Amino acid sequence: MEWDEKLQRIISCIESSLDYGERAIDEKEIEEIAGCSYAFFQKVFSYINGISLSEYIRLRKLTFAGYDLKGSCIRIAEVSNRYGYESPTSFTKAFRRFHGVSPREARKHETRLQIYPQMEKIRKQQYSWNIQTKEEIWPAGVSDNKNEWQHSVMIVLSQQLESDFKGGISLGEVRPSIRHELRNVSEYKLSGHTWAIIECRGEVPHAIQNGWKYLKGEWLPRHSFQYGECPAVEWYGEGNPKDKDYVSQIWIPIII
Repeated sequence: MEWDEKLQRIISCIESSLDYGERAIDEKEIEEIAGCSYAFFQKVFSYINGISLSEYIRLRKLTFAGYDLKGSCIRIAEVSNRYGYESPTSFTKAFRRFHGVSPREARKHETRLQIYPQMEKIRKQQYSWNIQTKEEIWPAGVSDNKNEWQHSVMIVLSQQLESDFKGGISLGEVRPSIRHELRNVSEYKLSGHTWAIIECRGEVPHAIQNGWKYLKGEWLPRHSFQYGECPAVEWYGEGNPKDKDYVSQIWIPIII
């Protein structure tokens, strides 16, 4: 078995443990997969990935804690215990250092939380997310020669969402129930929707593609939000799309 394959199997074991919260990392299982001692694997992991295994696990736990706090009514003390902190005080300090806000503030929909994504050799980017309700936005676009709204059309905003919201957006796949409303229009009003906004940093198109992969593979399965009757939106900021710090966003309509 190649090292990359071993690493991904071990990461999957770690992720399974985190899904159960209280379950400890199975060091024996990791040793069997890696074919070496747990201590030696930790050294190799750190050397290859530029981050220690313990730090990776810590950041993933804080990411999962953010999911739990914003997506449920679980008490802060329970979240603290679930992810192995000795007290809510120590958990709050660690949570604030990572997310920039307290666990109590994290429950607010508009609060942006950080994400340390599951490690994959092909994915080296940053994410953050929050939830916002917008009274209305006005994306403008074009239809194809058959007067059918294209499923993925690069468009520009005819009205800025906010004073600093510039750039272009791309409508995702149009849901059949509203597709007929989108024919033969140059503007479309999206009113009264609540959006889960995933911010991606990295070179396009890889950053936005990996953002969708993360969204479908981890974020959506961990939340019980119902998908809203509205197209999903991709937003691309100003700047060089090939820059490692370039910002793009995925807007998912949700019903809370």
